[in-house]
Amino acid sequence: MSENYGVEGPTDDPEILAIRERQCRNFLATLFLSQGCVFLLSGDEAGRTQGGNNNAYCQDNEISWIDWKRSERFAGRREFVRRLGEFRRRHSVLRRRQFFSGQPIHGEEFSDMAWFSAAGESIDQAQWNSDIPGMFSVVINRNSANHRHNGWRANESD
Repeated sequence: MSENYGVEGPTDDPEILAIRERQCRNFLATLFLSQGCVFLLSGDEAGRTQGGNNNAYCQDNEISWIDWKRSERFAGRREFVRRLGEFRRRHSVLRRRQFFSGQPIHGEEFSDMAWFSAAGESIDQAQWNSDIPGMFSVVINRNSANHRHNGWRANESD
């Protein structure tokens, strides 16, 4: 997916820069809050660019290097990525070891996950197969996480 929001390439327009940054943070949040491994290319959190070259693996020049001076402008985004990583670390439901089943968890009336329409109703098979697009949400039951317990240990800090 690509969008320039009105200007192709670099710009000084604060409105365009703001929407580009918001979209970048939206994609980062989607990545970190999704199931599975987080794959973040080195420098993405610091505004790294390849100048439109999507195949720069064989370039040993400015196209593939990380410009650390440029990254100073992206301190806020780096902090955002750090907070996303910390959030993911604290919530084991985002790091499942098994697929969701959609079935009730043993001893609970709620399933491990459920999908809801914009009206707050459970989505049924007919709605999934409908050609009419609509808003939806997913609720993940935090009690469905496969917790791995390696014993307790003290965490002492200053």
